Amino acid sequence: MKSSEDMEIFIKVFYEAYGGVSEDEPYGQLPLSYGDIILGLFEDPFKETKIIYYLCFIINKPKFPILT
Repeated sequence: MKSSEDMEIFIKVFYEAYGGVSEDEPYGQLPLSYGDIILGLFEDPFKETKIIYYLCFIINKPKFPILT
């Protein structure tokens, strides 16, 4: 991710993938503050830590967010 706008897309897809959209979601309903934390870490990362964000696309649509 190169910008805050990229991260907004990442967070939107993150909630779609892991946010409890379906009843059988193993992660349950994620609180909205989780997205705020992800965005905050992107904008002001810890100096000792490197977080890499991946956003996988299927047919030009973002589908799977991954952070390591």
